[in-house]
This record gives sequence, structure tokens and C-alpha cells, in this order.
Amino acid sequence: MKVLNRDELQIAEGVLLKHLPKSYKVYGFLFGINRNKPTTLEVVVDTWPDFKVIICRPDPEKRRALNFMKKVTYYSMDEQSLREMLTEENAVDWSTYFSIGGLDVSHAPMLKQVSSDRRVKYKTDILVHLLYLQDTSYLHMPAINRYNLKSKMYLISVHMSHKMCFRVMSIILLLNNFSFLYTFLSGS
Repeated sequence: MKVLNRDELQIAEGVLLKHLPKSYKVYGFLFGINRNKPTTLEVVVDTWPDFKVIICRPDPEKRRALNFMKKVTYYSMDEQSLREMLTEENAVDWSTYFSIGGLDVSHAPMLKQVSSDRRVKYKTDILVHLLYLQDTSYLHMPAINRYNLKSKMYLISVHMSHKMCFRVMSIILLLNNFSFLYTFLSGS
């Protein structure tokens, strides 16, 4: 396991860009960090430079991280490598309450097993799907009166070339009480 420095974060952002939309959540964090957005996170990978797993986690060196909810998010191209980082490398602090946000639902059974092995309570909170349509010409938007919206569901068309929009989408989802699948874990 390796903690990435500033130069390596730039390279990792470029790698994650090639894996959009699956890497969207971690890409958004790196996008902000690389543009000097204040953060309480550190970024770790399984191997460098050919990583299969990248995890954003609270930075134990930053005292401000203690004041915020301990949120962890990851992108993994290999479930076994992710399992090894979570079990053998101690990529997360299992002794305290934290949430994993923006995870791949196919990893949920493995995460449940790892938390069970650690005797840590596992709870799934919210499931929201990120949909990606490669050809947006098939998407027909109805006329919407933005001042008279009664629904909590919004449909936003974003082109992959608009990288900043992905970060904005994340903020919009959070402001409207939406999120990706969050798994809450707490120490026993």
C-alpha cells in the first residue's frame, strides 16, 4: 500500500479519467484535490503506478479530519486486491465508525464478509444508481417548469467531456438528500 503525493495524484486522476463513469466518485475527489480544494483526505493505492485499487480515506495526520464524518470511498478494478487492502493492509481504520460511499454494489457481499470477519457492524443505508448513456441523442428531455417541481427526482444530461459537471452532479445529489450506496460500519 502506498500513500500518493501531489505528483502521483495528478497521474492517478488521468488514469481514473479513462475509467469513467465507474471511477466517477474517486475521480471527483482527485479532481478537487488536484485543483487545491481543501481536503481532509489522503489517497492510497495497492501498487504504484499500475494500481488496481485506489482508496480515499480520512488523513490521520490532519486534525480537522476528526471533526467530520469519516467517509471512505474507493475504485477497484480487482475485487481480490480490494479485499487484501481492507484485510491485510489496513487501508481503513476499523476501530472507529466510518461510511463507505460510492461503492460498486457487486462488492457489497465481500464488504459485508470483511466487516463480519472484523466483528464490525455492517448497515446499508441508501442505494442510488448512476446511469450513463453513451449516445445522448436517445435522451429526450421533457419541458420542466423548474419553479414548480414537486418531485425529488431530477434527470440531468451530462456529456463525458464536461469533467467539472461530474463534480457538480455530486453536489446536486447531496443537496437533494441523495447519495450513492453508503455502507455504514462501526467498531464493536
